[in-house]
Amino acid sequence: MPEGRRSFVLLAVLVVIGGATLVATMLVHFAGAENAVAYSSAERARSRALASSGVRVILSELDWERDRILMGRSVALERQYVLHEDDLEMGVVRLIPPDSSGDLVRPVGGLLDLNRVTVDDLVATGLVEPSVAEAIVSARTRRPGRRYRTLEDLLLVRLPDGTPAVTPEELIGPLDAFVPSRDVLADELERGERALEAIGPREATTLEEVLTVHSFEPALQRSGVLRINLNVPFSEALGRRMDDRFGEGTGTGLGRIMERVTFDDDKRIVDVLRFLNSPVEDWSDVLDALTTDERWHMGRIDLNTAPVEVVRTLEGIDAGMAELIVEERAGLTSDELATRTWPVLRGVIEPETFAPIAGRVTTRCWTWRVRMAAGTVSVEDPDGPLRSPVILDLVVDLAAPVPRIASLRDISSLEIGVRLHEGRASAGFDDPAREAGIDAVDGVPFGGSEAEDGLFGRDGFVGSFESVFDDRESVFDDESAFDDRESFFDDESAFPEEGAGSDDPGLEETSGIGDDPGGGPTGRWSPR
Repeated sequence: MPEGRRSFVLLAVLVVIGGATLVATMLVHFAGAENAVAYSSAERARSRALASSGVRVILSELDWERDRILMGRSVALERQYVLHEDDLEMGVVRLIPPDSSGDLVRPVGGLLDLNRVTVDDLVATGLVEPSVAEAIVSARTRRPGRRYRTLEDLLLVRLPDGTPAVTPEELIGPLDAFVPSRDVLADELERGERALEAIGPREATTLEEVLTVHSFEPALQRSGVLRINLNVPFSEALGRRMDDRFGEGTGTGLGRIMERVTFDDDKRIVDVLRFLNSPVEDWSDVLDALTTDERWHMGRIDLNTAPVEVVRTLEGIDAGMAELIVEERAGLTSDELATRTWPVLRGVIEPETFAPIAGRVTTRCWTWRVRMAAGTVSVEDPDGPLRSPVILDLVVDLAAPVPRIASLRDISSLEIGVRLHEGRASAGFDDPAREAGIDAVDGVPFGGSEAEDGLFGRDGFVGSFESVFDDRESVFDDESAFDDRESFFDDESAFPEEGAGSDDPGLEETSGIGDDPGGGPTGRWSPR
């Protein structure tokens, strides 16, 4: 074979071999990429399953806290729960502080009801200008049902000149501080951040920390029995309930009072007590047993958890009184925690000052906010970073016989959306979302009509929870759940009927459940 032809054949063979090698390499890379995608998808699916189980864990754990709530106490959860474990890894649910306070479980009942708040109330917080407050209240009247569904609906409110009434920074605080991934990835704080943490949590300064759309509580006595409603015509049945609760002859006395007084507000109850020169020490039992609402108290402020910005919105409470109330509650006894009259008992406010706010305050919080991350960690490093985490923000409502999810949001990618918004804003765009041709980043609205949805959509992962948790009939439509003569929570041993045992049972007497209600392994959840 001629020399030139032989060289050509050798070159062709080399080209074919090189091409085949390149194709093989590409196929190997594609196969590796597909395996990586499949592995990532499997990890994500497992984290979603863990998140679903984690929600059930949170509901179950908080379900055991109702006796503490009735006594005015706070609830508590572990930082991390182990759902399953093998030789190499563990499936866990890790709680993340939902705001700057650092608390793993955040009370919502001590906040202002956005759907009942007035312009004056908003201005009194010191966080809202009068023009903004007027825009918020005005926009509420134009919304479906005349109410806000989520706090993030405030981002859609516009001032008369078209500018946003509330910015994301005003709602949730500095965007650069929004780092839920830090707790998920177990990142260490920088030295400066550790120094700031050592100083202590800052006071509530964002709208998210003073406002809520979940403000309601059942009208219950400490025993778990429904309070006696005086905002009705007097009847023999009402008289008998008064006799059973306070002693023979009380019903007759109430009938005479009701001939002259209409109990349309709890203030009237306090006014009568003051007229009868009843000792302030006796007010606790009376206000625990009586109400002027049928079954639910709406928009009441929990004095045991409300920030000072909320307390000073109460009629007759100035800034000094509000600060003193917040300082004083740190040293309350168990009996004081259970009664809304403790500011009077402690001499913080006068009886005449308490009367107008008696129907606006409580000492119980039935809705709690939790932020949780679900994923897997190494057995050798249980506090280490989560793999493929799913992060949820949820509000749990314990006010009904069956705990329910008042709000559930997947915020796994929200931090990325916040960073994109922050980056475009720093680049000088007046409306970064509109500039990009979209209405939201990862569901975060930056503009649009008030008819649009809130911070997150209801499709995908979040929507999948509806079939799991929302298939029960609404407790608000279940009249049998509110029988006046039965325990509200259908647990006769924990909450006796009126007349059975002590009229004012203590925590241990009513339920036998103390600081460790479950009696199970700490931090490792199992069905009870």
